[in-house]
Amino acid sequence: MFSKAGKKRARDGALRRSTASIEAGPSPKEVQLTDQEIIVSNAVSQNSSACYCDPIYRIMHAFPRSDILEVIKCKFGREQCKRAAAYFKESYMRNPLRRLRLQIGCDGPTGLNLFFPMISSHRYTLRTLDLSRNKLTYADIVLLCESLGLLAIPSSLPQSLSSVPNFQSSSESPDVGACGEGEPMGSTNTSALELINFSYNINIGNNGVLYLMQCLSQNSTIRAVQLKHVGIDDTGACSLAPLLRARPPPKGFYSHTTSPVTPQCSTTLGFDPSRIPGFFLDLNENCIGAVGTCQLRHRLPSYVSLSLCKQRIRSVG
Repeated sequence: MFSKAGKKRARDGALRRSTASIEAGPSPKEVQLTDQEIIVSNAVSQNSSACYCDPIYRIMHAFPRSDILEVIKCKFGREQCKRAAAYFKESYMRNPLRRLRLQIGCDGPTGLNLFFPMISSHRYTLRTLDLSRNKLTYADIVLLCESLGLLAIPSSLPQSLSSVPNFQSSSESPDVGACGEGEPMGSTNTSALELINFSYNINIGNNGVLYLMQCLSQNSTIRAVQLKHVGIDDTGACSLAPLLRARPPPKGFYSHTTSPVTPQCSTTLGFDPSRIPGFFLDLNENCIGAVGTCQLRHRLPSYVSLSLCKQRIRSVG
């Protein structure tokens, strides 16, 4: 047992040692590390301040999530597209991207093609792709489908596409090995897309619409395609109609002719086949007349929905 005097001397000694260490200051090694940390912190803060002063940076980071990128109703030039692509690569390539909206008002050569390789990296996780309000052309649609791993089968293309030049690059073909044995290109294994919106790209035209729909003809994950004001007319509608009629039902879909599930079984399993989503195609605000409308609605499958409102009929002569 220590006496009270011994305990007091021990406390006084510890107090003197702590006071001496405080007066002496930290060791040179600790001071050096602290200086390095301060330099790095200042550099990072200056870089962040410089990036935040760039309006393109603020536009690209307006949504506070790493799996969603939305650029709405903007108009970029070549230089703005380069900066936006650099910010895309810096901030949105580490985590999976679920939803992408790029409304930057330009065509592929101007700068939209800069995003295609990065879109290709997210093709297995991307569910919503919105490239509306740009200047996409048929060539851009071909390159984009290739980047997404969606390739049309040449033998199944409509005759109207037989004379159109092929813009595909064999050196940058998608991962064919992602398809299962016996599965066609554009199947669910190469894409997770559920919604595609290419509306208000007037230069897509008949050929672009037909090529896109052919690439999606065997895709079982796609649920909706929005193609408002893309320049399709009666000629394109008549060529598109066979693709819609031949479209296979989505996975898990049961019709009144193919369903093995009885109402009693549905009640028992808690499963309602009528609530399974089908496929929706939005062709509003195009140039489809009575001839194309009749062809599109003829023998349309029950799981395919079609919208043809506000058509701008082109005058003859």
